[in-house]
Amino acid sequence: SRGSCGRDSGAPWRDLPSEFGAWQSVYDRFRRWSKDGTWLIIHRAMLSELNARGSINRDLWFIDSSCVRATHAAAGAPTVNESEPLDHALGRSRGGFGTKFHLVCDANATPLAAVLSAGQSHDSRSFEGAMQAVRIPSLRGPDRRRPRCLGADKAYSVVWIRKWLRRRGIRAVVPTRKDQKRTRSFDTRAYRARNAIERCIGWLKEARRVSTRYEKLASHFMAMGPRTS
Repeated sequence: SRGSCGRDSGAPWRDLPSEFGAWQSVYDRFRRWSKDGTWLIIHRAMLSELNARGSINRDLWFIDSSCVRATHAAAGAPTVNESEPLDHALGRSRGGFGTKFHLVCDANATPLAAVLSAGQSHDSRSFEGAMQAVRIPSLRGPDRRRPRCLGADKAYSVVWIRKWLRRRGIRAVVPTRKDQKRTRSFDTRAYRARNAIERCIGWLKEARRVSTRYEKLASHFMAMGPRTS
């Protein structure tokens, strides 16, 4: 974040190598692109190209979340606009102070969309937002918004989520919890492919700016990588 310094601030903008130009100009452009949706446009353009090549699996998608520890430098930002969450997607959970990103990917481990929430938020609360964020541009016809099947772990075994999927003609590949009645139609073979989202999350978190949150604003952290913009 701008003006940050010290061990817990990541790589301050002022430390940007000179070959990239004036750090202030680079930061201002990054902030502007984060605000006007340029990073999202770039991401969707990449998805459009992959979709045109037939590289996106349309049958099976997965959803999951991952917690990210935030440094002290990430706290304290004021609310800057209506599009920014009041808590900047920061909160305290048993894992400490941090944020959580909720990711949707296909069976090829291609990241399709992501949303943020505070670290203590339950996965199911951001389910609909993450699914609604998926928009794969198509050269012919409307954007792709949903798969034939959606896989998720037991945290998403909630009645309203199953109903939400059923209303949209999406088959749920979600195991039931111990306190729930088992579903005979559960596709164990499709569920084995859930490692795709684990690999996708692991790949994203190899980036230091994603595995640890240094950004004060949720929009800036999102632009750094959970959406892979």
